[in-house]
Amino acid sequence: MTLTGPGRARSLRREWARAFAIMLVLLLVSAVATIVGVRNVVGQVRETAHRLHAESVTVAGLRTALVAHEQVGHQLLSGKAVNRAAYVRQQHELAARFDDAVNVFPATNGLRATVVEARRSWQSGLMTFGLWGDEVQALHGDHSAENPTYGASSDDTASLLDGLEAPSLESGRTEAAGRRISISPRGHSARRTGRADGGVQRHGRRLARQSPDAHASSRL
Repeated sequence: MTLTGPGRARSLRREWARAFAIMLVLLLVSAVATIVGVRNVVGQVRETAHRLHAESVTVAGLRTALVAHEQVGHQLLSGKAVNRAAYVRQQHELAARFDDAVNVFPATNGLRATVVEARRSWQSGLMTFGLWGDEVQALHGDHSAENPTYGASSDDTASLLDGLEAPSLESGRTEAAGRRISISPRGHSARRTGRADGGVQRHGRRLARQSPDAHASSRL
C-alpha cells in the first residue's frame, strides 16, 4: 500500500527525525572521543616535561658536585692540608648522586648507559691518582705535576654528563610528537562521522525528491 497525503508526510517526518538523530549521535561520539584524546595527550606531555626537568636538574647537580670534588682533589695532589675524611664523605655523596641519576634516566635510549659510563670514568680517574676512597689517606707529598692530567680526566667525565642533555631533549620532542600523532585515529573517527553526515544529507535529499510536500514536511 502506497502512502499519500498526510500519511506520507508523517512518514517523511519520521525518517527525517531518525536521520537527524543518527547525525547528532555521531557528532556527540566524535566530540567525546576528541576531548578524551586531547586530555590524554596533555597529561602525557606534562609527564614528559616533568621527566625532562628531573633529568636536567640531575645533570646540573652532578656537574656542580663533580667540579667541587675535583677542586679538593687538586689540593690533595698539590700537598695542601685538606680534611681527608670530609673529602671521602663528599666522594660518597657524589657516588650516590650517580646512582640516583641511573634511576632518573631511561634505559631505552642509551642515556642511562651514558650515566653509568660517566660514573666509571670518574671513579677510574680518581683511582689512577690515588684519590679514591681510603687510598687518599696514603697520598702524601707534592704531586702537582699530575694536576693537568687529573683535570683532563675530570673533563672527560664532565663531557659525558654534558652529552646527556641534547639526547634527552630530543627524546622528549620525539615522545611529544608521537603522542600528538596518537590522537590521529580519532581524526579518522571524525572523518567517518563526516562521511556519515554526508550520507544522512544524501538520504535527506532522496527523501525530498520523493514528494513535492517534503520541503513543507521538513519544516514541521
